[in-house]
Amino acid sequence: MGQLNLQGFYLRDCFRTHKLEEQMSRDSCLPVDVQPVLNLEILESDLLALVKASKQKEEELQYAERNVFLEDRRLNQAKEESEQRGNEISAVFSKHEKLEGELMQANLDLASQTRDTEDLKLQIKERDQEIASAHSTLSLK
Repeated sequence: MGQLNLQGFYLRDCFRTHKLEEQMSRDSCLPVDVQPVLNLEILESDLLALVKASKQKEEELQYAERNVFLEDRRLNQAKEESEQRGNEISAVFSKHEKLEGELMQANLDLASQTRDTEDLKLQIKERDQEIASAHSTLSLK
């Protein structure tokens, strides 16, 4: 669609130029039979220039279109990679939180076992004292 607009613009410009040249040639001293041939040659030359310019613009547009396509593909790939990394980061973060929770629970369990061990040591010490006291009492009898 843009290419058609560009060609239309060039054609309108060419016809305006052609009309101006016609008006200028009316005022010239060339014989009447030479003017139509010159006008056709000018028109043909202008049309060929327009076709050439149009083809060049078309090539430029195709080149730009390829570049846009390649850039779009590159951006889509980068987006997919970014999403994948985001998913991996989320998974690692979840695992980290789970391990942190397990570590906290292990620390609580260890603290509880340490208290239980200290309590058992105290009980053993008290029993040792009771046994020593009972042993002393038996020795005195």
